[in-house]
Amino acid sequence: MKIVVACDRNWGIGFEGDLLVHIRGDLKRFQAITTNNIVVYGRKSLATFPAAQPLKNRLNLILTTDKDFSAPPALIVHNLPELLALLQELKLQFAEKTIYIIGGASVYEQLLPYCDEILLTEIDTEFTADSYFPDLTGSENWHRSNIGPWQEEKGLRYRYINYEHIRKLTIRRLVLSDVSQLAKLGLIGLPTTAKQLRSLFRIWNQADGGSLLYSILDRGDVIGLVRAVQPVLNSDLVCLSWQTPHSLTQSDCESIIDQVLNINPEFYRLEVISEQELVNSEKVSAILGTRCGQHFPAHCKTLFRPDRTGLATAFIPFRSFGYLVLKALATEDKVVGISFWRTDEILTDSDLLSAAEHLGLADNNGRPIILNADQTIYAGELNRDYLIQAGNDLLNYLSGNVASPSIQYELLHSTKFQRRVWQEIMAIPYGSTATYEQIAARVVPATENHQNYARAVGNACAANPLPLIIPCHRVIGKDSNLVGFSGGVDIKDYLLNLEMENAQKLLRPINE
Repeated sequence: MKIVVACDRNWGIGFEGDLLVHIRGDLKRFQAITTNNIVVYGRKSLATFPAAQPLKNRLNLILTTDKDFSAPPALIVHNLPELLALLQELKLQFAEKTIYIIGGASVYEQLLPYCDEILLTEIDTEFTADSYFPDLTGSENWHRSNIGPWQEEKGLRYRYINYEHIRKLTIRRLVLSDVSQLAKLGLIGLPTTAKQLRSLFRIWNQADGGSLLYSILDRGDVIGLVRAVQPVLNSDLVCLSWQTPHSLTQSDCESIIDQVLNINPEFYRLEVISEQELVNSEKVSAILGTRCGQHFPAHCKTLFRPDRTGLATAFIPFRSFGYLVLKALATEDKVVGISFWRTDEILTDSDLLSAAEHLGLADNNGRPIILNADQTIYAGELNRDYLIQAGNDLLNYLSGNVASPSIQYELLHSTKFQRRVWQEIMAIPYGSTATYEQIAARVVPATENHQNYARAVGNACAANPLPLIIPCHRVIGKDSNLVGFSGGVDIKDYLLNLEMENAQKLLRPINE
């Protein structure tokens, strides 16, 4: 929904039931914007129109408390919940039409929180006024998105300014105190009393699969309802939809999706149904929001949790130790992380755990289920071919067939010192080792005591996001002590023995 309004310098909009001034150019713009769309206004505004008749070539809605008032062919509503419910119906029925709020002061004030944009005509003068638009100066909810040049008509200057609604949406599990506020929103298909609404929510929660219900809040005010339904028991498929009379932007919708995923780390795949068009969504006919038994034009998309992080994942069985976990960019052939998921370890990364559960690799406690002893690579759908290729490169290394995996990688987060340490580690030959002190001597200035930097080198090894590619297992402590490896000392010992056994074969000169 959008507001169209003309204000003077003091936010005045009218005096004694009429406009402050009639600007021909602005009236032509108003007509061009609103024609063939939906307009909402109050009974007093109707009196300012030509012949006091509803506007032609528009669907007119009039908000008035007068039960006996009529103005055919306009639709009459008598309170805000009734208006909001009707507007939601019309938005679904006439998806191609825009809803414009056109006055007067009371209607503007009531519907301002529900709109996403204000098309304001700023008049560069001060009139005598008795009705005003809410002063947006310094408002954290609205900011100017576009300011047009000054124009002039009969010595009067004016310009067009667009204001964009900036929402601060949060999602929380539905609580009893939210129900009464939801009942006042006029959500289509829902009861309008808190008692009936609570009864409906109980039925949903008891249904097969159950429903997870969340309230949408904008700076603490409840503005809508989110419902997540798992239609098939023991399935990773979750249907997500929401309903609100407020106009949401694409970024608002993305925020709702992200927050639902953050609250529910077990959600791996969502079927999202939205009234608003989403990126890469498909237009369908669907049951929207909480409405049952009636289909409307909607936008649907399948979304996987890794889509939100931009990362693709794969799990590679690693002998008796558990799994190697591979992270790669979702759209590029570059690995960004390798970690070890041991048989006795609970996977705490919510994104990785969701992926593992989706692939059937995690038990109820988050520990690995070893499905195969043949080192099958389990990869998600994103960038699947590259994940399998990179996984095979790692398996070739772990089988002693190559001295180092030939994998393209990218360091997403690192300091200059860490990169220097990792560069020196990559220079350690296959089958050889170096101590922390030796690495420190190569990376610190000659004037510094490199022994004081041995601990810093150890910290850089601990922060290494790409073990095996950056072979920090080749860095050992004094007296050949095996210390400090992210996968565990036993894995470090295994990798060093693997390289020692195969070094002569792999490093044999080519001319032999």
